Amino acid sequence: MKNLLFFIYILLFTSCTTEKKLEPVTVLLEWYPNAIHSFIYVAKEKGFFKEEGLDVEILLPSGSNDSIIFTAAGKVDIGFYYMNQLILQKTEQNIPVSSIGAVSQESLSVFIAPKDKKIMSPKDFENKKIGYSGEPLSEMKIRKLVKDNGGDEKTVQLVDVGFDLITAMVTGKVDVTHGGYRHHEVPVLESKGIEVNYFSAAQYGEPGEYETILISGDETIKNKPETLKKFLRAAKKGFNYVKKHPKEAIDITFSNQSLENFPLDKNVEIKSLDTLIPLMESENQEFLSQEKELYKQRIEWLYKEKMIKKKFDADFYFKNLI
Repeated sequence: MKNLLFFIYILLFTSCTTEKKLEPVTVLLEWYPNAIHSFIYVAKEKGFFKEEGLDVEILLPSGSNDSIIFTAAGKVDIGFYYMNQLILQKTEQNIPVSSIGAVSQESLSVFIAPKDKKIMSPKDFENKKIGYSGEPLSEMKIRKLVKDNGGDEKTVQLVDVGFDLITAMVTGKVDVTHGGYRHHEVPVLESKGIEVNYFSAAQYGEPGEYETILISGDETIKNKPETLKKFLRAAKKGFNYVKKHPKEAIDITFSNQSLENFPLDKNVEIKSLDTLIPLMESENQEFLSQEKELYKQRIEWLYKEKMIKKKFDADFYFKNLI
């Protein structure tokens, strides 16, 4: 009996010790949980992070720039963010943050218009009202696209609608919107029975971008590279599971939704994930991979269009850890 009790004690002690060895890692989302975050929630639910020795805590933002602020300060290990904003802020303010992985291999932001508006290209923006969220980058992009595609950019009326892109379009306040996502606003509108046309700026000459990325503070990258590598490996396992079990992945994400801030529609999220999967990984681009050439093209474009006053080598903005 004593031997049995001793054996049980050893098992319990070993179990507790193993649990304590898990390294805490914090991840801050750029928005409330939805389909694009499914790989993170799946990796946590299925134990992929624990297999790498990590205890991952997923945090929700209170502001749009929380990820870059808290990762730069070392208060959070990893954050979801945006490629353009990273380049702009790191160039102009030397914020000590770098991308460690591309969540989307293509731009997710699109121009969206009701089908009856017959807006099929940037040239069709002539004499139209375009709703956007008030960013100078968006203003430059819209006018440049119209001009570069044979239209008169002076006839375009820009309307700052904040984040009310869908409402502004449905109510007729604007004819077309910029800044909505093909994986969210498009399926939301379709779920309401509204047929739309949509296209990306990349289809009309703008350099490509990764859009959604994972970032980490430069000090964290320097001091905890192995931790970040473990996280990225587990995140890849999560994505591979998502590809094979998309409906289960949405169920897991759905159970982690923020009901008070961003309640999810399961049918919309299923369509969203269907759209996202081929944009997060392609035949030539693995999930989380990043190419120097794409960064270089984006930096050159932003510099040429005077959105940044100086430019650095692409390696200044991203690190490939795995």
